[in-house]
Amino acid sequence: MLEEIKQKIENYYNSGNDIEFFTKNLEKGHTRNAKATSSIQSYLSGKSFQDIDVPLRFLIFANLDCTDCAIAVPVFKGLFDKMQNWKYSLVLGSQLGEDMENFFKVGPKKIYPQILVFNENFDYITRWVDKPQKAKEKLLEITKMNLDPDAKKQKIISTAELNPENMAVDIADELILLLKKYKYYLKN
Repeated sequence: MLEEIKQKIENYYNSGNDIEFFTKNLEKGHTRNAKATSSIQSYLSGKSFQDIDVPLRFLIFANLDCTDCAIAVPVFKGLFDKMQNWKYSLVLGSQLGEDMENFFKVGPKKIYPQILVFNENFDYITRWVDKPQKAKEKLLEITKMNLDPDAKKQKIISTAELNPENMAVDIADELILLLKKYKYYLKN
């Protein structure tokens, strides 16, 4: 069964899209995408990540109508542009077969974006899911406030951890930290 899943993942990787396809066809979150792109370009400028620039394959799952994807995908692109040994492919959630949809759920939910990390042989290493931890914690706090929809929207807009610029930086930091955690295994 694992070999069958591994083969399907490799097939998705080989038939996926590039990030330019995603950006060109984005249906929601254009402003968030532009803010995240600008923020991540500035944040990554002059930084080096040679310690994690090892041969890796990334499979991104995103949706064109997903505002979290609109923030996360430019972060992935910014990181990929800095690495010589990283390769990626982007697959839309709508391209997933029913059998694989369940494989990528987090609990009972389909969550996008996700980025799965593999070595060159498509052996699974780790994954990053949906939004930075800081943003998740703030959203949970706001939800517990039981605000009416307009007040909740205003609270989200005014919360620094939930603005696209900060979320982009937090995503980059989390992904870099995640890969540094596995650094020992990445070089072996």
